[in-house]
Amino acid sequence: MKYCDSDEKYLRPTLYCNCRAPEIIAMANHLGAFKKSDYEFAETAFEFVKRKIILEMIPMDDAVNVLRRGTGTCLHEISLFIALCRAAGIKARYKLYALTMIQQWYDAMGYFMLHGEGEVYIDGKWLPADVGPHTRETSCRWHTNNKVW
Repeated sequence: MKYCDSDEKYLRPTLYCNCRAPEIIAMANHLGAFKKSDYEFAETAFEFVKRKIILEMIPMDDAVNVLRRGTGTCLHEISLFIALCRAAGIKARYKLYALTMIQQWYDAMGYFMLHGEGEVYIDGKWLPADVGPHTRETSCRWHTNNKVW
């Protein structure tokens, strides 16, 4: 199966994001890697992660385990999305940030939590992709040309 084997930044494997794992490569190919445009593939990977990975509060592990298990936090989902895009040769990166609610979450749950989103580099622009768990009304962001999917 075809996959990207570049060691370039945003294309290489990183912690929690092994884009060269056989399972990740197989899923990327199944979703249309190298057959669809970069935008179409990223949108397909986005929809796959958004619809197939169920929210579960668990310790962080890698994208392969997320794919096998089908569950995880927003960071697990981001890792899987990024791994799929990188396997398809599309630059992808993490964008993590603290929300104003972080202290409230920590106080309520007893441990620190982050939220973030993935970004993919398509047509010279970094496009945000928030695959994290949300209600349908506030569903994930997939932006381009001022359109939101």
